[in-house]
Amino acid sequence: MEEQESTDHQRYMAKHAYRLLHDWSLLPGTNEDDSVDEGQLREWCNDARRIADASGRLEVCDSHIGQLFARCKAKDSDGKWPCTAVRRVAGEIASDSLRSGMYCGIKNLRGAAFRASGSDQERALADDFRAKADRILFDSVFVAEILDSVAQSYDREAKWWDERDRWESR
Repeated sequence: MEEQESTDHQRYMAKHAYRLLHDWSLLPGTNEDDSVDEGQLREWCNDARRIADASGRLEVCDSHIGQLFARCKAKDSDGKWPCTAVRRVAGEIASDSLRSGMYCGIKNLRGAAFRASGSDQERALADDFRAKADRILFDSVFVAEILDSVAQSYDREAKWWDERDRWESR
């Protein structure tokens, strides 16, 4: 009986931890001016990852951290996005789960989009993410690769919409 209660409690805690991470939109360490304190962010990530690792949930945790990083509003003073704090901490973690979570988080930020004919929307998004990746390539290879992957996915979508329009016009 004792073991079943523990399992129920673990499921309850996992469910609420998932909701907390999924709904969380403000990066730990965010200041009133929307800048991010790198030390606080790193400490929070290290603590969250340590706790998740102890319960066998490190991959899920990294994925959610990546999704949270994708929602980062902070930019550097020169306009680079995401901000240096996020790029550095992401680069330190550099797990496949964080990469996947950040990629999915960025793609999900687009939300629903009105479809006009053609692929101009996707090409503009691809250009935007490619430019973001290029601006940070030399100081944050890990995050630049994620942004470039997003750009490539929008390039593929643009080609798909071009083909669809071509076939529909026949």
